[in-house]
Amino acid sequence: MKEKYCLVRTDAPLGIDSFVYQVWVGSTDPELEKLVLVQAFCKDVGWYFKKWSRTVDSALEKRSKFSRADGARCVTPYRMIRITIKECYQHILDDSFTTLEKNSVMTPQETAWRFRFDPAFLLRKHAQKCNTPCPPSRRKYLSHSREKGFYNVGLNLTLAILLLILDAIVTKIFGLS
Repeated sequence: MKEKYCLVRTDAPLGIDSFVYQVWVGSTDPELEKLVLVQAFCKDVGWYFKKWSRTVDSALEKRSKFSRADGARCVTPYRMIRITIKECYQHILDDSFTTLEKNSVMTPQETAWRFRFDPAFLLRKHAQKCNTPCPPSRRKYLSHSREKGFYNVGLNLTLAILLLILDAIVTKIFGLS
């Protein structure tokens, strides 16, 4: 059974440019040996490396409290990268975490949550071609000028006057009163 560990390479508060690594460790002997080596290295360097638990979640929450992306509580400002302990060990040996961060790709869900209010992202997502970030709203029932119907007051008043004149003419000619 695999266990999840949290690796944070900085002591600064977590912001939009920060990365949090989910390191997955299996129960085989080579993976456990690499886990011990990675734990020792992180302790020496000062990186945060602990088994994932509620205390890790609360620590991440406290470190990213003031830099929420988009102001939403469900979107973390930092990026998550999932790696195995073997990959983590290799990146430590090669010192290639920066290339891993540069080549990381957001998941579609993370992209949608992070940029859900960005007009450029919404235009690309929905493949719309327009020159304004928000199309003008058309009100369906509030404006009579956009509806077809007999709503012109002048025409109605003219018709009513014509009917009154016609009624006066008919009653005078035929003497029906």
